[in-house]
This record gives sequence, structure tokens and C-alpha cells, in this order.
Amino acid sequence: MSPRALCLALLLLATASATKAEDDFDYSCIPGIVPTIGVILPRGDIHVETGSDPFDIYCRLNPAHEYARQHGAERLGLFLAGKDDEDDGPRRMQTRIVNATTVAGRYVPGADMRRDLVTCKVDVGGGSSAGVCQQNVFVGSK
Repeated sequence: MSPRALCLALLLLATASATKAEDDFDYSCIPGIVPTIGVILPRGDIHVETGSDPFDIYCRLNPAHEYARQHGAERLGLFLAGKDDEDDGPRRMQTRIVNATTVAGRYVPGADMRRDLVTCKVDVGGGSSAGVCQQNVFVGSK
């Protein structure tokens, strides 16, 4: 096989593998409940120590879901609600678009112990939104 043909074969194999991996992604927000609009990553409740380094939280829409096809990442938002926020409601996190179906928000653990509920929502128009997924962030100490 010529070097050019080998290179083309490897490129096609890599593309097929990447496509297959995308199709196999588990978009279950809650294990066992499918199909869902999308997921929050990292999955599950997050436990961090007070004052630890900031980290990203991602909201990823299921590309097979109609909301991903109709609205995409431009209409996604991440929201935080903690015990201290009950009067003011959830705070919208500043996010950046990662790709057509994903946004990322930076979570900064504070110096105090707390629990925040992270909610991902997609704006479906007309002043309405649809919940994509929720999870807790627990900030504490060992």
C-alpha cells in the first residue's frame, strides 16, 4: 500500500471512530431514564473542598433531541441556586460556547461550606425554558 493510500485509510478510520464515539455518548441525565435533552458534566454530584481551585461545569445537549436541532448552545444557560439565594432565585452563571451543543461555566468554590444546585436550561422561546439536567455541588472540608 502506498504511503498516500495508507494515510487516507488512517484518516477515514479515525473519522469513523470519532463519529462512532459521538453516537455512543450517554445523554442520560439520570441513569436509566432516556431519552433526555442533555447532561451536565462532570456527571453526578460534585464534592470539593472550600477554597479549592475553580473548575468548569458543562451542559451538553443531546444532538438527537429537537432542542439541539432547533436552538443549540446559543440558547443554553447554567444557573446556580444555593441556600442563600432563596430570596433572589437562581443566579445565571457566565458561560462560554464550547461547540454547537455545549456550554461551559466556571464554578468558583468559596471559603464557606455550602451546597449549590446547578441547573442547565435551554431557552425555548416565548419566555419559556426547558430543564436539561440538575446536580449538586457540595463545598466543604475533610
